[in-house]
Amino acid sequence: FNIIGPLLWVPFIPWLAEIATWLSPAHPELEGAARMGAEVPRQIANAHTVLNVVNALVFLNFTVVFARVVTWMWPDKPVEPKKVIIEPEFLSDELLETPSLALERVRMEIGRMGSITRDMLVKIREAFTTQDRHAFEEVEKMDDQIDLLRDYIIHYLGEIREQDLSDEQEKEFVCLLSVTEDLESLADVIETDMVTLGRGSLQAEEIKHSETIRVLMRQLHAQLLTALQAAVEAIAESDPRKAQDVLSVKGEIQQAIDDALKHQATRIVPRDAARLTGLRIEMEVLDKLERIYRLCRRIAKAALPTELLAEKSG
Repeated sequence: FNIIGPLLWVPFIPWLAEIATWLSPAHPELEGAARMGAEVPRQIANAHTVLNVVNALVFLNFTVVFARVVTWMWPDKPVEPKKVIIEPEFLSDELLETPSLALERVRMEIGRMGSITRDMLVKIREAFTTQDRHAFEEVEKMDDQIDLLRDYIIHYLGEIREQDLSDEQEKEFVCLLSVTEDLESLADVIETDMVTLGRGSLQAEEIKHSETIRVLMRQLHAQLLTALQAAVEAIAESDPRKAQDVLSVKGEIQQAIDDALKHQATRIVPRDAARLTGLRIEMEVLDKLERIYRLCRRIAKAALPTELLAEKSG
């Protein structure tokens, strides 16, 4: 518009000048530079006005063509969708006025949160086995999802708390709040503590683990995966039998830890720095695995009825 429009007027400059002169006031009483100073500024302004108004009326018929040309010359850049790490799948605002249904949705979201935590436990084992730096980074990214889901659930529980809750719903509310925090703590043990230990083992390449300890760790890890899965399902499905399954394997898991510790004691060589470093990392890993099981037990206990919980405590 600004380039082609004025060029179209080049052949018509004399007519444009006459129109501008005709539209502008004249000052015949003045002469020379004084007359030019009084008349020319208004004539220039009117010439611009005529040019722009006529061009606008002419090009108005070609607006679509102009738009297509401009779009072709400068196409829109595709807008990338906003990257969201994770969003809740089950927390529905429409159900907040019905606390029983809303609390059930919290159980389902906790089940999803627990599934991701279990995947973290699987991935951390793979990372230790393959000594893959990227696998440790994936565990950290998964923990970011856990942190976000925890925040979503806590916020949603806060909304539920604004409703009138029965005594039973109040107990369920406290239970789900506690489980959410325990699951987040369990994920932190994997992401913060075990990833740090894993990276320490990456830096000490001379560390060698015995085949016996590998087998013991693998067996303990498998038992913990089963316990974590059962604990999460006990909450998500409100199933006390699965909670009892978690509590019933306490002896087996403790025995597996004791066996690993006894084996470690036979491998201590005071002057072998590499072996001592490896033993330290392995024993710390054992400590973290034991802590994971304790958190599984706490989660499972939340799914037990009061009478069964008292019996277990006794």
